[in-house]
Amino acid sequence: MKSIGFGVISLLSILLVGACDTGVSFDLNGGDASFGSLSGIVYETGTHRPLGDVDVSAGLRKTTTQSSSLIGFYILTLKLGDNLVTAELQGYLRYSEVVDLGLGSTTHDIYLTPSE
Repeated sequence: MKSIGFGVISLLSILLVGACDTGVSFDLNGGDASFGSLSGIVYETGTHRPLGDVDVSAGLRKTTTQSSSLIGFYILTLKLGDNLVTAELQGYLRYSEVVDLGLGSTTHDIYLTPSE
């Protein structure tokens, strides 16, 4: 069995303790802390019924909500700061709103109004 030298263990201890003491966090988002996630559920206004197959986009990023009408969940990875989020589904008015995305994850539910 190989042993790890005292110097390596000491260096790891210093790095971990230093990170904790200084408030430094380890970034799990591919090394780029300028992105965060935006997620939520798309509902029908008035009925609060989740809607499936809704196209949700912000800039060049686009996703479609889960096809099951029981879910309506979406998630996007976007740059931090203000993002213009749109949602579209045939038979509903187009939704558009600026969402301020913070570090980490932000939850933002969307309500679509039937076009009547």
